[in-house]
Amino acid sequence: MTLTDARHRIARLLICYDTAPLRSSWQRVAAGGTDAVGGRG
Repeated sequence: MTLTDARHRIARLLICYDTAPLRSSWQRVAAGGTDAVGGRG
């Protein structure tokens, strides 16, 4: 997080996250199967 010069507001926020746990669900959806919550892809 980068603050403004006055340090009372956020100037920039960078969020990094790992999608590895979701890959198998996306692969099932792409293959025409169901997703992790039971919906159709």
